[in-house]
Amino acid sequence: MHDILQAAIAHHQAGRLDQAERLYHDLLKVRPDHPDALHLLGVVSHQRGVHHLAVEQIGRAVALNPGVAAYHVNLAEACRAAGDPGRAADHCREALRLQPDSAEAQCNLGLALGDLGRTDEAIAAYEAAIGFRPYWPLPYRHAGEAHRAAGFPYRATAVCREGLRLCGAVGPLHLGLARVLVELVEPEQALFHCQEAARLLPEEPEAQLQLGHALAALGRLADARARYELAAGLAPALGEPPSRLGLIAQAEGRLDEALQLAAEAARREPANPQYHCQVASVLYEKDRPDQALTRYREVIRNRPDFAEAHNSLGYILQDQGDVPGALAAYRDAVRVRPAYADAYLNLGLLLTEVGELDQGVAAFREALRHDPDHPEALSGLAVSLRDRLPAEEEAACERALARGRMSARRRAVLQYGLAQVMDARGHFGRAAALAARANAALKEEARRLGQGFDPGEHRAYVDQIVGAYPPAHFERTRGWGLDTEVPVFVLGLPRSGTSLVEQVLASHPQVFGAGELNFVRDIYRSLPGLVGRSAPGIACAGDLTADQVRALAGGYLDRVRGLAPAAARIVDKMPDNYLMVGLIATLFPNAVIIHTRRDVRDVGLSCWLTHFKHIRWACDLEHIGVRVREYLRLMDHWRQVLPGRMLEVDYEEVVADLEPAARRLLDRVGLPWDPACLEFYRTKRVVRTASMTQVREPVYRRSVNRWVNYRTVLGPMLAAIGGSEERAP
Repeated sequence: MHDILQAAIAHHQAGRLDQAERLYHDLLKVRPDHPDALHLLGVVSHQRGVHHLAVEQIGRAVALNPGVAAYHVNLAEACRAAGDPGRAADHCREALRLQPDSAEAQCNLGLALGDLGRTDEAIAAYEAAIGFRPYWPLPYRHAGEAHRAAGFPYRATAVCREGLRLCGAVGPLHLGLARVLVELVEPEQALFHCQEAARLLPEEPEAQLQLGHALAALGRLADARARYELAAGLAPALGEPPSRLGLIAQAEGRLDEALQLAAEAARREPANPQYHCQVASVLYEKDRPDQALTRYREVIRNRPDFAEAHNSLGYILQDQGDVPGALAAYRDAVRVRPAYADAYLNLGLLLTEVGELDQGVAAFREALRHDPDHPEALSGLAVSLRDRLPAEEEAACERALARGRMSARRRAVLQYGLAQVMDARGHFGRAAALAARANAALKEEARRLGQGFDPGEHRAYVDQIVGAYPPAHFERTRGWGLDTEVPVFVLGLPRSGTSLVEQVLASHPQVFGAGELNFVRDIYRSLPGLVGRSAPGIACAGDLTADQVRALAGGYLDRVRGLAPAAARIVDKMPDNYLMVGLIATLFPNAVIIHTRRDVRDVGLSCWLTHFKHIRWACDLEHIGVRVREYLRLMDHWRQVLPGRMLEVDYEEVVADLEPAARRLLDRVGLPWDPACLEFYRTKRVVRTASMTQVREPVYRRSVNRWVNYRTVLGPMLAAIGGSEERAP
């Protein structure tokens, strides 16, 4: 009988579970009350994942011989795996009573306490296990994970490093350290440990995933993709590999592929709400917001405690102009997760957009209470307060930048924010240095993703516009559009005063400021299908018929009317509509077009100092100059083919003497004077542009000739424009 037991143990230790299990059963046929056979048979059941059977089998061994500490240790782990951490903790304590120096009992006690949410006690148990067996890697691994989960990543790295120092190159410890370093956005340090984990644990999907995360953070997307594909092969039922592949595809603009991969992740793990939210995110980026909203609401219906879904729902509702709905969604997010810094950030941004600056600042500070280095929240404070930013919060911005524990994009956001503070305080050299680093990072990201600005391509596009709208076009289409004065188009370069002009107009009780609408762009995108051509939209403008022009104008009018049915005038303030004046004039021959002008040197500088999410040309001074030069050329063309059609408003004149400029605006749009337009900064409305804080102040002249303070760094821009004395047209 002893020989049978020893043979079974030999098979068990060699991993031959079938042979070991058969011999344990043979032994129990002869001696049904053999405690060692019952105990080890239960261990086999646990290893096979049949945890309830393991609890029963090891429990019988404990009942037969309750004085063996090892029985209690293994029964504890089987109980924990079966979902009973309380009973597991009890058996660990009994094992420690029998054998007070049992490292295994302390380690398993830590796992049980962790499952019970008693993190501090769990960490103490792991530390006790380390004290008993300092060269055993398992408690270091679990202690590191406990510190990480508790929100103490630097303690986690210290524990894992100490484990590696004492225990040598152990795969799980490299993996644990790699996981924390990836989360701390320290990919250079993480890469070595990820590579070691993948080398030592080649069949472990998590090791391949973490290596993929580090490579992705370093911008090595092709290498990251290879690791995620390897992880997908190792774990065909796991949702994370296709999810991560989908995120790469989404970042690279391959949205159909991204949607397919996110859907595959959700299919593999339908109970994981994160993957359903990823599907919704791609749908939103594919300009299918209604479907995205449906997905987020479905996630919330199934998992009302999933804060990310509430937060993302709020973002889309905010983008659609549903301020009450967005506020409610963000507040739901922080209700279900009170320490959710990103939701506080979004809440702060929305409150700032609607003019509640003090409440917005309070929300940014709440985000920082939970995440003191949160770059977007620090930047939100900096942009909102500028030279009023308290010294301790300025120091927090500097500390966060010095630590460097953030991605290049997030670091750039903070650098832009701090540059605004430095500019407002007259520290122009420091502001320029911060802006230069931020712009370089975003330019490199855009280049890597194939989304950079191509000056030659833009020049060719302006050539196409000029060619598509000769004088003959307007002679041919005269009288085709809708005879309505409802839409008012405010356009020009970004940072040229478009937001100020819109805010002045929107302060009139008969005017609705709709903000930056993409409706005209959407019309251009629809033209190839409408006229039956595969050419770009701009090339199809000459193929339109009178009926098609009226239908397009009617569709646009219906969309803006839906935003404000009772308004006499609705302002579409999309700066880039200066590229589309020809189409606007064709669709709406009587609608007012207001072109805001400003010294282009001040415009270019302001663009360079500002964080834009989607304006790639603003990251490079030479590219800004090219964009400005082509803008000047195109505006000259519009004046030639549409003489007197635009009201041209100079920013410098508006801030020098507001009332005459405001009266001129209202006279042109055909509305009576209202003194509320002089107090535009009191108007409560959503302003979703980089000027959202400036339009909450009375007019000021500090931005006039601002470029002079940066003359030494603006050379490439001035040269591309065509000379430092070139001013607005």
